[in-house]
Amino acid sequence: MQKVQNELLVVVAKQLLEKEHSGFRAMLKDDKKNDLSRMYGLYHPIPQGLEPLANLFKQHILEEGVSLIKQTDTSINQVHILFDHFTWSRKIRC
Repeated sequence: MQKVQNELLVVVAKQLLEKEHSGFRAMLKDDKKNDLSRMYGLYHPIPQGLEPLANLFKQHILEEGVSLIKQTDTSINQVHILFDHFTWSRKIRC
């Protein structure tokens, strides 16, 4: 059983985890909690089996955080532009 598990999960782990539309990242992005739970169950018994998942999860969290920061910066810039526009328009009218 150990050899079969090793062959099916460890050898092809990179392919399973990094598939564009069905891999670990896609599951995180699409909030597939049940699928993520099953994947955890598959890799948990394998020595160092969770390391690739942890690395991909860390990368996902960092990317999401950077994206949120960029969205916030964009929103703040838009508020500044609108503020400048309306305060400038008001100065012209006075």
